[in-house]
Amino acid sequence: MKNYLNNLTPYHFLELVKEGVSIDMVFTMEMIEKDIDVIYFFDNNFQGEGIIKSLHRKGYINDNGLTTEGRSLLE
Repeated sequence: MKNYLNNLTPYHFLELVKEGVSIDMVFTMEMIEKDIDVIYFFDNNFQGEGIIKSLHRKGYINDNGLTTEGRSLLE
């Protein structure tokens, strides 16, 4: 499995910023891809819930995990 944050270059970071995606969103998507229960991980943390809601709203995740758009973004 890839480690996306390890491969993040300044160019990639700028592209994420342009898309309105933060590093915490990328890390959360990585955890989802690795089948880590992010709801349990965040333990009802308000910021964690906000990250998950933002990812849902942007179409990067759904109730089943990463969407095609979410996988594309990570790559």
